[in-house]
Amino acid sequence: MQHEAGEGAAGDGPAVATDGARDGRAEEPVAPDGAGAGRCGPVARAGRQEVHCGEVRFVVTSPGACPEGGCGLVLDLHGYGMTAEDEEAHTRLAALGVPRGYVVVQPSAPGWPSSWERPERFDLHPHDATVWAFVEASVVHLGIAPSRVHVVGFSQGALVAFRLLAAHAADLASLVAVAGADALDRLPALPVPVLYAHGRLDRVVPYALMGAVEAAIAAAWSLGPAEVAPSGPASSFVVRRTMAGKTVELLSHDLVVDLAGPLGGHCWPGPAAPLPYRCGGGAQPDLTLLALDRFDALGR
Repeated sequence: MQHEAGEGAAGDGPAVATDGARDGRAEEPVAPDGAGAGRCGPVARAGRQEVHCGEVRFVVTSPGACPEGGCGLVLDLHGYGMTAEDEEAHTRLAALGVPRGYVVVQPSAPGWPSSWERPERFDLHPHDATVWAFVEASVVHLGIAPSRVHVVGFSQGALVAFRLLAAHAADLASLVAVAGADALDRLPALPVPVLYAHGRLDRVVPYALMGAVEAAIAAAWSLGPAEVAPSGPASSFVVRRTMAGKTVELLSHDLVVDLAGPLGGHCWPGPAAPLPYRCGGGAQPDLTLLALDRFDALGR
């Protein structure tokens, strides 16, 4: 990587350097939400904005000021047929992450239904490069340390997340993925902290993928023995550490979608809500809070 939204008032830009501030040029004027069409990097300001880069629409939510030590960046990737807004409704990463000092980037894949893959060729990944270029531009434009980029993906978005891990591990602080993985045969030698969750009752992506993820990571990163971590009535944690001291956490759960039907346990663990991909039930892990706690522990 180059070294480079509750709504915020137009004048409340984040306390981060812009490109103009670095080289003496005047700071760019603030654009209203939705006015970033044609740009491939966010306007440096607080609140929520939309930016279009090629076919991909990005929603960027930024804090008013970075905490001591600087902001982190979270790339939050939605599943098949979803949008940035759908992803936020399920993960709440912008609502919960921005107050902690994270810039949250939530792209929307083009098409209807939206997909990160070409329907005629699922081995083609035409938008991965656009998404990563936007992350790189954001890191430069918003003055974020390249070592503070976290990637989150749900379902098809988790496939993109693992592909970005395979291609850009040196520029990632951590990976959080739910019910999906790709590029397991191309994992880099450099270990990265991973939190992977999958429902044992998933009817969309077989739970057997959990074992494949663990096996691939173990082969690539020389994982140590499994440690059983504190678990709840409907979930279980296994923690394995790499030889470099990085932590790989595997979360299995028996939760299912409240709206029932064919999805079963293909869902995002969190507070029960009438959402198509939010796990239902009572006591359960809130994966978003778990992820943000992990990001904080890594230095944001």
